[in-house]
Amino acid sequence: MYRKPIRIEFEMIHRLVLVSLLLTAGPFLNEGLAQESTHITVNPVIGLPGDEVSLPIYLETAPGAEVGSISLEIRFPNSLASFLSAEESFLTTTRGGRFAVEVENGDEEEAQSVFRLLIETTPGESLGGLPDGQLGFVAFRISTETPMSTKIHLEVAARVMDRGDPAEAVEPVVVHPGEITVGNLLFACFFYMH
Repeated sequence: MYRKPIRIEFEMIHRLVLVSLLLTAGPFLNEGLAQESTHITVNPVIGLPGDEVSLPIYLETAPGAEVGSISLEIRFPNSLASFLSAEESFLTTTRGGRFAVEVENGDEEEAQSVFRLLIETTPGESLGGLPDGQLGFVAFRISTETPMSTKIHLEVAARVMDRGDPAEAVEPVVVHPGEITVGNLLFACFFYMH
């Protein structure tokens, strides 16, 4: 059986030209996409009623910015969860960073609780500003009375300061608040997919 030869050369040349154009144009296309703001992210987590969950806190600084301190105010519904603790990551402590927590004990009738978290470098001990990456964790206990499929929204406000003397505000700052989804992993995967 005779088969007609396929002309691969012409098709390959077009593909090579297209690939080379994309490779040379790539840096120019990404030039305007550089991050121009500092991002604070409290990652969402999943847990069951009665579980202790830890939400990681991440920092991603804008180019040229050096962060000396971050002050976070976190509000959450106290009928659904309770604040347990906040801890620095290894990355933060190796750079001379530390956490300080202040819990605001409001009236029992209030629907939300508030805690303030100060993440800062220790003057004289730090090796520069706070590092990009995981700064630490905030831990909560989900109430045993919290129904499945509940989303516990954490309202997060942030003030970011540089390392200057006196320190000045780093702007702009984008805050990505955290969320605790109450449910098992299979349910949560299905929920997030739809």
